[in-house]
Amino acid sequence: MSADPFRAPRAYPPKPEVASAGQLWRHVPMQQRLDASRAFWEDRDAAPAQAEAVVEMARLLKFRPKSMQALPVDKKIHHLASLARLSDSVASQVLVTYHLARKRPMMRAFLDALAIAHEDAVIAAPAELKPPESKRLEQAVQALTGEFPRDDVHLYLSTLIVQDSGVWGGLASLLPGATGGEA
Repeated sequence: MSADPFRAPRAYPPKPEVASAGQLWRHVPMQQRLDASRAFWEDRDAAPAQAEAVVEMARLLKFRPKSMQALPVDKKIHHLASLARLSDSVASQVLVTYHLARKRPMMRAFLDALAIAHEDAVIAAPAELKPPESKRLEQAVQALTGEFPRDDVHLYLSTLIVQDSGVWGGLASLLPGATGGEA
């Protein structure tokens, strides 16, 4: 029996058991999914990822891709947000686009706290990035949770982990609880 792609998530997982962007997307609350979907469809530089999303949405919703592509943007936003299951590729692109479009101040604050060189929250030399020291990472997470909403911080840090666990894996034990959970 296949899983229902429309199943609504309850909340973020309390512990960092999420291993992929697709799994993370399942736990994102609907309002954030809508905001992320809107940011994704509004991004003029995301045409290749949007084409991939159209094909995936058409498959999951049993539309013809051409019909899905022809839908107004508002319909695409709602269809994308309504899907609890997305491929890692599409979920990753949607989450990254969301953070770049809507959460740059938080991203800048985090990278500044870690003294990581960046250009408006985009890491300047990602290939040279090494895992931050655990103490510095802990201080940066505490600073973020003191300044930004817990759910936003949790989603951002979780997104970093699924993007590159080699660099950001140390965040897993530092994830703040979402929706009033423990830090």
